[in-house]
Order: sequence, then C-alpha cells, then structure tokens
Amino acid sequence: MPSMIVETRGPTSPIARPDAQRVEATVKLQKAAAGEYIAVTFEGNTSGIEVFGTHVLVRMDPFSPVTSGGIQRIDAEVERKTAQSVTGCIYGIGGAAFSHFTNGMKWSGAKPDIGDRVFVEQYAGIPAMGADGNHYRVMEYTCVAGRMTTYGAQPGIGEKMSGPGS
Repeated sequence: MPSMIVETRGPTSPIARPDAQRVEATVKLQKAAAGEYIAVTFEGNTSGIEVFGTHVLVRMDPFSPVTSGGIQRIDAEVERKTAQSVTGCIYGIGGAAFSHFTNGMKWSGAKPDIGDRVFVEQYAGIPAMGADGNHYRVMEYTCVAGRMTTYGAQPGIGEKMSGPGS
C-alpha cells in the first residue's frame, strides 16, 4: 500500500504539507476514491425481466449502504454510486446475443453465460428495478466488456469491490 506524509490538525483533518510536523499514514487509494461495492452472485432470476434478441440482463453490484467503519450512508449517495457500478452478474441472455459480431461475422471465442460476473460499460443500457427490488440493466451484448474469471477481480480505475470472498 502506498504511504504519504501528512500533517495532522486535530483528529480528523490531515493536510499534506512538506514543512509541517510529519506523520506517516497508510492510504488505501482504491477504497478512498470510490467506495465499496457488494458483489452479487446468481441465485436464480427472480427479477421478472426477460430479455430478447441481442440484449442481456445484468444485475449490477450495489454500492454498500454502510461504510467499512459502520457508518450509514445517505440513500441518495447509495443510489448514485449504484448507478455508476461497472460490475455485475448476468441474469439473462437474449437468443441472438453473442451469436454474431457487430460486423455480421459469426461469433468465435469465449461467451459469457448466465451467472457469470462481468464488467460492463458505465451507465450502459436501460436501468430497471426488478420485481425482487434489485437494480438491473438491460443492455446490448456489446456493452459487456469482459468476464471475471477470478472471484474478487477488481473493477475499473479507482473502484473497490468488497463482498463475500473478496
């Protein structure tokens, strides 16, 4: 973990200054930059949403409503950060998704499957609230950027995912 020299003015306000009293502090950049997301897993599709054609249904990883220190976050922050999520779990795949590339050539190589943890484009698709109360996005298959092959793989720049097994 990177460390930096900070000045302390009281118990809560560290300020970086080269001429100040120096205290070495450990900084967790990923956690401080974006927060904590709760990794979802597939437990059956209870969303009430079925996708067709080239669309996929992804249950997005929600932003944790409680900080790692146990402080409750405000609902608006949780909703905003959940909307920014770039990781989730595939809950549905339309019949034509991942069958052909956008140029019309037949798909070759690996394809994600229902239950796979994936990276998706930020804000991609149509946000939808499932019948089960969870946040989903219905998006084109081309918005799925990759599949996590190791549980707990890290999302995009500055984000930290936490949850069971990570």
